[in-house]
Amino acid sequence: MIKLKTLLQENISTSLLKTLKKHPSLKKLGMVDVTAGTEIAYGSTKAPLTIFIDPSKTKIDDVYWDIKDTLNKISMPGTRFNVMTGPTGIGDQETGAIHYAPDTKPDPAQDAYDRIYGMTDDFNNSRPLNYLEDEMYHQDNSIKMMHDNFLENPDQLSMSQKKKLAVIYNRVADELENEKKFG
Repeated sequence: MIKLKTLLQENISTSLLKTLKKHPSLKKLGMVDVTAGTEIAYGSTKAPLTIFIDPSKTKIDDVYWDIKDTLNKISMPGTRFNVMTGPTGIGDQETGAIHYAPDTKPDPAQDAYDRIYGMTDDFNNSRPLNYLEDEMYHQDNSIKMMHDNFLENPDQLSMSQKKKLAVIYNRVADELENEKKFG
């Protein structure tokens, strides 16, 4: 186990760390530093890579999934990592650092779809899902395809695609909640 841990740290630090530090997509997300090793994030989750993000350059609640998409695109799929942010002294808890552990943030499209599905009992039928399908009829073909792919295999969608679907799904859920309230 120790050999595997050391090998993973060495592979990240020697072959990929320099690439990650200079990667324009990560810089655009607000990355200020990246280190190999098992930094501990929120909940004592350990990962072989820690990425430090300046929160003034990005929305903190979106950054984990955006980084995950970027790592998948640069041939590091499935790499576990921690995200550490803070207003000053990046990574320093005393200055308000916020720690994100891997895979702790839910899927936005799934959450929004679950909101709609959860209203099925409120309407005593399949009205919410039918309403969603009616809404998809009015969307452009790319959104329809994303929706179909989401229903078949949501893991095939990128986080940006899931965010686009989440906007539509949440709008449908809001309309259904208003219908439930006001008739």
